[in-house]
Amino acid sequence: MKIADAAFRQRLEIRRAQVLQDLRTLQAGADTVTRLEELWYTCKFVVLEGDPASYFRIRELFNRYRKHEMEFAELKDGVFHAFFTALTCEIEETNLVNLLTHIWGFLKKHVDGEGDRAQALDLIGTLSAGDLSVVPTLYEHLDSLHFKYGKTNLLNPKLQ
Repeated sequence: MKIADAAFRQRLEIRRAQVLQDLRTLQAGADTVTRLEELWYTCKFVVLEGDPASYFRIRELFNRYRKHEMEFAELKDGVFHAFFTALTCEIEETNLVNLLTHIWGFLKKHVDGEGDRAQALDLIGTLSAGDLSVVPTLYEHLDSLHFKYGKTNLLNPKLQ
């Protein structure tokens, strides 16, 4: 199912293109596991948004590396391949639903304003009832809560 709100879809595509460009620029300098993990932490929700299979693939790659089942070069190649795959896939509303529930799981412990919490829960309730038209509104609300509560913005990662 495609995203119905064209302006929202365009904002996502512009952001994804910027993240993709930044990752291509940073790829050569990602020469340690620590740096790869930093990039993964920063981009993991953008990856989940684009392609949940790539999200789980990256987690699997790091786990295999930690078990000494692969060399660093193979890890790096696999992680960047998954990044690029996820950032070039068409975004589906079902992936956004999954993403937004993950983001709320991260943010809910930090949101102490009753109005902010109530609005998020109301939108998630509407979403859970099957009304996907609230996806852009919920996305924007959760995006704003990152700033309001001083959390790293996982919806709009800054890589450079």
